[in-house]
Amino acid sequence: MIENIENTARGSYEIYNDSNELVVMKLDNPKSSTCSLKKNIIKELVHLYICLEGSVSVEITEQQYSFPLKEDSSTFIFIKDFTPTLTFHLQPKTKAIGIYISVDHLHALFSQDTDQLPVFDNIKIGKRIIESAVNKPGVREVASQLFHKNLAETYQSIYVKGKVLELLGTFFYATDNDNVEQCPYIANEESAAKIKKAKTILISNLSETPSLNELAKMVGLNVKALKEGFKELYGKPVITYLFHYRMEEAKKMLEQGTNNVSEIAPQVGYSSASHFITAFKRKFGVTPKQYLR
Repeated sequence: MIENIENTARGSYEIYNDSNELVVMKLDNPKSSTCSLKKNIIKELVHLYICLEGSVSVEITEQQYSFPLKEDSSTFIFIKDFTPTLTFHLQPKTKAIGIYISVDHLHALFSQDTDQLPVFDNIKIGKRIIESAVNKPGVREVASQLFHKNLAETYQSIYVKGKVLELLGTFFYATDNDNVEQCPYIANEESAAKIKKAKTILISNLSETPSLNELAKMVGLNVKALKEGFKELYGKPVITYLFHYRMEEAKKMLEQGTNNVSEIAPQVGYSSASHFITAFKRKFGVTPKQYLR
């Protein structure tokens, strides 16, 4: 169950509660300043957040952990045997949907024989699955309908429940050749850890990053699993993520003023200053020199 929402955002509230097995809430900050919203969870549930506009920072108090939820992105959370206190810090003009569902109820939506499905037993007690990704096609549209539609109480329940089922189906829809009906929760903790290790290797070796083949071998994944998992976890392909990270690091170095362009270029992985300048302009629309003016 989720306790009543503190309505600090003047628009954030629970819109559906089906015996605490499926709970839906709106996170809405229409104001021009940041606001915070605190919620206490008193039952183990799977969380799914979809951000439509703006951005939200979500704090899990007991684990001293926080994560961002950005516009047009989704985040899926499960922590075994754990009922957290959540604090949402909503940026101005933010709209998001939060869905909370029991593991049994989630499995039941995808198969009548839930005993044959994974039930998160491979997750250690107190450990968390947290996966973020850019919204898949259709997710934003359905979430927006769920967020904005206001009906009379007589019809609200059936409308919200139907849209949640549509949203979950769209969110979890498998695009690969999956002919077996199965619970579609994100990859296990071990796979996620390997992908996170790959990201750490990349950003720790900007001057000489390994190839995808080398990186996959270093973390114990095949190239396909690395590419697909990385995009699922971080919302961008490996190469795209690396490009944006390099440029952000280069921008920080320029702002610090301790290195010139020729010194920065090799530190972020470019063999020549001219190649670096071209990449910087592609990212920010100006050359490094123009940026510092």
